[in-house]
Amino acid sequence: MQKIVNNKIILFLIAFTLWSTAAFADDDPGGIDGDPGAPAPIDNWIPLMIVVGIAIVFYYTHKKKKAIAN
Repeated sequence: MQKIVNNKIILFLIAFTLWSTAAFADDDPGGIDGDPGAPAPIDNWIPLMIVVGIAIVFYYTHKKKKAIAN
């Protein structure tokens, strides 16, 4: 049962990560720091955040497996 729950969590995280890559910055976000013409460049950070998220998942999975083995 625990393995099924873990598989569902992993599938949910993968699906959410793939779904969140479709988030793009608005062409005219209404301003940053008082400048109404300044765009919000979040598109540049999405690939980095995906990599960081996957790294965190692997880190905590490894940490949990190590704790269970001890």
